[in-house]
Amino acid sequence: MIKKRLKRLSKLTLVLKISIILKEYALASLADVSKLYENYYGRVIEEYKLCDEKDLIITFGIVAFVDAFHIDNLDFIEPLLNISHISKETFIESVYKLHSFELIDIYAEKAVKISEQCLSNYILKYTFFDKKLLLLSDAIRVYFPVNQSKTITSVNVLTVSFYSEEMIAYVNQEISKVWDELAENNPSVFFDYVKAFYPVNETATLLILKEIINKSEVKPFNKRAINEKHSESITDDVIEILGGFYQCDNYSEALDLLLLYYKKRPDLYEQFFAIIKQRLVFNKYSDSFQYRVEILLLEKLKEHSEVWTNEAVTYLFFEVAKYILNFQFEWTESNGERTFTINYITIRGGEQIVNLRKKVWALLYEICPTQDSKMCIRDILRVYGDGADNSNQIIETDCPYIYRLIDSSFNSDNLEDCILVDKYIAFLRENDLEKCIDHSLVKDYSSSDILKIYKTIKGENKLKYKEFRDELIVRKSNIKEMINKADFSDICSIIDVCNESCIENEYEITKGLGLLFDILYEGNNHFVKAVEYYLSVDTPTRLSASRIVEYLFNLMDPEKVLQLLQANEYTQKNEWIYYYFYHFPNDKIQKNTVEDFYSFLLDDSDKAIIRPGFREITFVKKFSYLDPDVFIKTCKIILEKKHELPFIVDIYFSFLFHDGITPVAEVLGLFSTEMNLLEQIYLFELSYERYFDYHGQYFKILFCNNCAFLDEYLLTIIKQRHRDFMDHSDHITKLFETEEFSTSFEHIADVIKEKVNYPHYELTDFFDVINAYSDREKVNTFLCSFIEKHHSDSVYMRSLFDSIAKMTDEQRIAYIKLYLEYEKSIENFKDLPLFSSFSSWSGSEVPLIHNKIEFLNRLSQEIHGIDYLEHKQYIGKMINDLNSYAKDVEIREILRGY
Repeated sequence: MIKKRLKRLSKLTLVLKISIILKEYALASLADVSKLYENYYGRVIEEYKLCDEKDLIITFGIVAFVDAFHIDNLDFIEPLLNISHISKETFIESVYKLHSFELIDIYAEKAVKISEQCLSNYILKYTFFDKKLLLLSDAIRVYFPVNQSKTITSVNVLTVSFYSEEMIAYVNQEISKVWDELAENNPSVFFDYVKAFYPVNETATLLILKEIINKSEVKPFNKRAINEKHSESITDDVIEILGGFYQCDNYSEALDLLLLYYKKRPDLYEQFFAIIKQRLVFNKYSDSFQYRVEILLLEKLKEHSEVWTNEAVTYLFFEVAKYILNFQFEWTESNGERTFTINYITIRGGEQIVNLRKKVWALLYEICPTQDSKMCIRDILRVYGDGADNSNQIIETDCPYIYRLIDSSFNSDNLEDCILVDKYIAFLRENDLEKCIDHSLVKDYSSSDILKIYKTIKGENKLKYKEFRDELIVRKSNIKEMINKADFSDICSIIDVCNESCIENEYEITKGLGLLFDILYEGNNHFVKAVEYYLSVDTPTRLSASRIVEYLFNLMDPEKVLQLLQANEYTQKNEWIYYYFYHFPNDKIQKNTVEDFYSFLLDDSDKAIIRPGFREITFVKKFSYLDPDVFIKTCKIILEKKHELPFIVDIYFSFLFHDGITPVAEVLGLFSTEMNLLEQIYLFELSYERYFDYHGQYFKILFCNNCAFLDEYLLTIIKQRHRDFMDHSDHITKLFETEEFSTSFEHIADVIKEKVNYPHYELTDFFDVINAYSDREKVNTFLCSFIEKHHSDSVYMRSLFDSIAKMTDEQRIAYIKLYLEYEKSIENFKDLPLFSSFSSWSGSEVPLIHNKIEFLNRLSQEIHGIDYLEHKQYIGKMINDLNSYAKDVEIREILRGY
């Protein structure tokens, strides 16, 4: 009955066939996978009498072992044929016979593969294990040096798909046979063999790695060199292999070697930490292994820390501790050569998890109260609870350990400690764990004056308010109430708290401190003295110097304001002095004011600026009644610093070219007698900023004023090797608004060709800018003119048509036909790129190739006349070549994709 059914369904896939058999057997065989395979695929072998022809079944086994191959390229399979005593001719004949049985597929008459993976798996087992028609050790020995990944995959199929004690024993035996032989006869391949099959010979592997470790050069530990964004890449073979021992019997010895290697090579810290996260902590086997590897890792870290005196190991422990105490974890599993799965897990509870975390907390307590342990504990509390979801069991069991660490390591006089304790208490309340709060321990932190100041200055959660300004109103009211009866020392204390806390919450603290100064100014209460104190402690936050200086002028004479600003040395001093001149009262400007301003611009205090804000420059117009040339002089002084302090020059000039900030008419009026200076400033900004003059207005104005400006503009771009003309498309396309745009574009092309050594890329990029312009009529005017004038210039035509190749097929064909009207040379036509030099695709390349073939067919049909017979012949050859290439690609993708 089964045989008749198979014959009737010969054109259907084996997946459908097996479903029918499964239905008949009522899935009874699922308890034994091997039996299930045998019940179905054994019948297939019987039906086609494969066991009657030894060469046929061995060929089937070889195909299953190598997975996929090109039938015209059997050199890499020859070692397998030799051990099988089968000739290439017999092998090929057997392949075609199996194909006629529809057991093997031959794609495009070249790519050979067993499409049904279950059948391939069974044939591997049948050939190498059930009948032992080929020795697995022989196949591994000859094929592993040829294709390691396929060999490993085939071995894994046997051990995973047909797992049994008998199968594992057989495979291990066969792998072991090859081990010593490769070690002696093929050392160049042997270490790769060890990496692939180390679980089969654990002790020998550990001895090999121990020898490598002993010979390793000792490197120093440099904590500063560690990247905060840890890389997950592991390139060191020793680390990779030792990390894989977590499923092996000798995982304890492997951990010892891993940490011994780490102590010699702490410079590889990121890779060690990556292997711990990927393999040793919270993987899919952790629960079934009862977290034995994680617990042992902690014990080994303690052991190798030399009573926590080894800085590198202690640092690694802290990072591992922080990682284990998370609530969410992820790991990546490979599903084959080209796919992987990312797994996520949230820790919610369980005795084993609780015990593991208890061990981490206990070790942290053992190390404290060192400075490094305090930092680690702070790091843990800073993110504690992130990702927690129905994890109250763990949160409750963590509580006493966290309190013990707080009691031993924290200080209620330390603002950061107060903030973290307050955050932890808030977290407990959010999770309805009020019962877990140790009020006697945390009261000194919760009631701390510095914490109250911090929370008042920082403000509440903005999400509680409909409007942003509503929160500011409430915050300002709270700050006002806080300082209602404050004396100057209290104000200084508030500034000190802001100084201490601004690192993590700088924006909110700065905003709150600004509100404090607003209140002090409005109440005329210690404002000037508070500013003086703020400057004396080095401006801890980037408070708005502009607003404070403006307030000072309302309260003091200019001379006293300047004295106050210059009384101390502080990081942002140059910025505050700038705003002194910016807000200088118009009615009090004197000649020495302008001279002082020039001196300010000429001094080198701007070298100390760390994070400058952009500065307006047009305000100097208010000095013009004393010095009519003040604006031009100011610009020249600033521009002189372009080589030494380019970022300073940029912060002054950048706003000039933002028409929303400085109107174009105003700028042109200021530079009306010094357009050359405006050109220099523009070219500086062009060299310094990748994007500016967003609408290209100034570019057009400067070009129309002086056509020679275009050359300077182009040379500036060309000197910036990291720039593309596409970055400046808004400028260049502005030339379309001029009458002689075609002449200008030709000139740009000439300059690029002359000044760039290999101009193809730059020219193509330039033509891309032109072709992307919205007015297609003007674009067409230029392209037609350019092709007419330069059709015989291969440099221009290659770049132009590389750009045209990105257009629609209709447009491409039209411009190619136009080119052929002027240029009939077949050699020049062959030099023309009919397709873009850049292409990309997802999945298969074959559809892209077919699109090219379709385009060439359309192009050939559009070309007429005896002058173009050679061109049509050339296009026909391209079509034939692409058809052949498509077949090759299809075969290659089939072979590569499995």
